[in-house]
Amino acid sequence: MFCRNKLLLFLVMLQFCSLTLFGFTFSGQGASYPYKLYQQTFKDYYKSKKTTVNYNPTSSRDGFFSIQDQRVDFAGVDLFVSDELMETLPSPHKLLHIPTCLSGIGMAYHLKGVSSLKLSASLLSKIYRGKITTWNHPDIVAVNPGITLPDLNIVLIRRAGGSGSSFIFTQYLTIMDSIWRDTIGTTATLQPFNSLAVDTSSSMGKMISQVNGSIGYIGYGFKHDFSLSFAHIENLSGNFIEPTLDSISASAEIEIPEDARVFCTSTPSEYGYPLSSFSWIIFYQEQHYAKRSKAFVKQFKHFLSFMIDNSVNHSQIGYAKLPQNVKVRSKSILEKITYKGKPL
Repeated sequence: MFCRNKLLLFLVMLQFCSLTLFGFTFSGQGASYPYKLYQQTFKDYYKSKKTTVNYNPTSSRDGFFSIQDQRVDFAGVDLFVSDELMETLPSPHKLLHIPTCLSGIGMAYHLKGVSSLKLSASLLSKIYRGKITTWNHPDIVAVNPGITLPDLNIVLIRRAGGSGSSFIFTQYLTIMDSIWRDTIGTTATLQPFNSLAVDTSSSMGKMISQVNGSIGYIGYGFKHDFSLSFAHIENLSGNFIEPTLDSISASAEIEIPEDARVFCTSTPSEYGYPLSSFSWIIFYQEQHYAKRSKAFVKQFKHFLSFMIDNSVNHSQIGYAKLPQNVKVRSKSILEKITYKGKPL
């Protein structure tokens, strides 16, 4: 009996040491836009808590399906999950959303000799509906006086499959252009005629940087990686706004609801960049599933809190900083996490 008790004590101590020395491992999948920020934050968290976080940056669509199937602990998305989609999740269906950064989706173009370009919602609608096919079309020239635009075919580049970037772009056009709203609308799977499809944001940036005459939508954080030029885009106030960290942050000057599910594309800010949105981490409110221990869930909650408070310099890696009111809202959302129906 004495030896058996010693063995049990040894096993308990071994488990404790394993958790203390090596920590837990969390897994995630989803949006590719915030990956650089996540990557740095995960490294910092490992240094702090010896806890590994693995993240596969594919797409928001993949992220949703992976959390739906409970294959990951969290998913990254560039569009929030609707109430209707939540009903497709395993019981009790509830996902929580925590904004992690602000995404600015730039309209990147490659035109040799053209360093500045304005594009209205109407122009973008016509371009992506195939009504404007050359860069020197009179409608584009009219919005860009004094700029010599080439007689060159427009090469449309889009994301393959579903992506948050496609959703934000088409949501903007749905808000701003009545013809787009009545014919195509908001979708995560944009498939314009005669377009080239790429799988990830990195592939989008690489393709645009190589193809003269091309245009595509890509996260602001990839601008310097591929030396991209971004067009000035028309906002609700009628101003043409260049995507910068300041103009993207200005787009978030909105009221944040209790569940943090809100878009910035219809920002009332006169100087806000309209193709902006939060990126969220989503996870189940009830964390007692798939044999998850209470200790695991407590550490997971700590990790999420670290994500909110992270000290990574957003601007140095191309991300707009979250306003303080968003962080406060995120902290309150964390307190809704339950384990076996009880708050942690």
